[in-house]
Amino acid sequence: MTGLRTVLGVVVLSIAATITQAQEQSINIPPPVLTIDQDRLLSETRLGERLNTELEAQAAILAEENARIEGGFMDDLLQPLLMGIHDSVQKKES
Repeated sequence: MTGLRTVLGVVVLSIAATITQAQEQSINIPPPVLTIDQDRLLSETRLGERLNTELEAQAAILAEENARIEGGFMDDLLQPLLMGIHDSVQKKES
């Protein structure tokens, strides 16, 4: 009887090992590749529309600040230059 149990145990373990091996082989299938179209994501979703609106608003604020800085920068550069020219002209007239 014990010999029969041993043989039966070996058969069951062999079948279990075969099933496990078959399952492991079927798991080795690579997962599908997900591709995201970023332009479409930003143009066709509410999140994308909100982000675009926020970016446009920030770009407008930055453009205004740049224009203000450029105007002040030019004034700061031109003022001494014009004052120097003015002083030179006055000295020549004197």
